Amino acid sequence: MIPIHVLLARIRWDPDFGRGRWEISYLDHARRELVRVPLENMRTQPGIRFVFDVVDEDGITHSIPYHRVRQAWRDGKLVWSRLVPSTPKRAAVSARSPQRRHRRSVDSRNGGLPDVIGRQSKGSSRGP
Repeated sequence: MIPIHVLLARIRWDPDFGRGRWEISYLDHARRELVRVPLENMRTQPGIRFVFDVVDEDGITHSIPYHRVRQAWRDGKLVWSRLVPSTPKRAAVSARSPQRRHRRSVDSRNGGLPDVIGRQSKGSSRGP
């Protein structure tokens, strides 16, 4: 799958590909749903590459990070999607083997930073 900024650049700079009515869907954290807006309602600012502005139906401008874009539509047909699977992380983790699930632990001596299990501590008598 191509990144969303590459797709948007192609829509902008390739006249044949960019024809039609384009819309994007982005994840709105306040509404807790996908919001679908026409591409012409999307504004970018020179030099800012990680967010774009969208004007909603009330005339309020919202800055949206590109990583929250989930879908792109052309003439009502879905052509690009990055939907997050609805499977909870716990279910996905429990499906793994126990060896993979417990590869990392938190070492309280290291300020709570992850530490790989099996790594020798500084006070170990084995090795140099």
